[in-house]
Amino acid sequence: MLALKSDRDYLFTLPVRPRDLGGFMAFFLVVAFAPMYSAIFTATALPTAFVGLERPWLAFTSLEPGSYMRSSGLTTFAQSLILNVPLALSYAVLGLIGVPGCLAVVPLLLIMVPSVALISHFLTAYFVLTPQIKFEGLATTRVSGKQLFAFLLFTSVVSGMFTVSLRSALGIRGPVLSLYVSIAFLAAALPLMLTRGPWRRAALNLVEGGYT
Repeated sequence: MLALKSDRDYLFTLPVRPRDLGGFMAFFLVVAFAPMYSAIFTATALPTAFVGLERPWLAFTSLEPGSYMRSSGLTTFAQSLILNVPLALSYAVLGLIGVPGCLAVVPLLLIMVPSVALISHFLTAYFVLTPQIKFEGLATTRVSGKQLFAFLLFTSVVSGMFTVSLRSALGIRGPVLSLYVSIAFLAAALPLMLTRGPWRRAALNLVEGGYT
């Protein structure tokens, strides 16, 4: 359970035991829920909105398609980072006052989640996972095997975030594991930040997929 101790200073302690349902729920609500929700929002809603609202006939004639799509992906990365900064600062403060697992969440929010958002943006465009929104206020849906694959991939990412936070709260390697995982995702996203070739192919796939 979430308890308040007094020893000259007030410190929050969060004992987490797999067999303790109350402690597990407290851990989930305090440590895991907010970053997982942030990951779901910034890595799905932002790329879907950006890609679904693209207008190739206008964007690709005013700027080279690869450059435009890369800039769009970097914008998603920046938006995700900006949205997560206040949450990361909150978790940093909680970690400094003694809440287990919170310091491990900070690298996930500042490095891993923006990197996942960038990768998700690229995959959404490359595999045309969302149909073009051609009329304001009207969103169409489509179900395909590619979407199922992307959903399973993203589910594994969210599960990984939960596992890293849980292991840190249990005292297993702590923020170091979180930092390693975050750097790995940043390394995976780095080629998309620096090159235009994959983005150019993604732009062509959007046009071939019915985007106008």
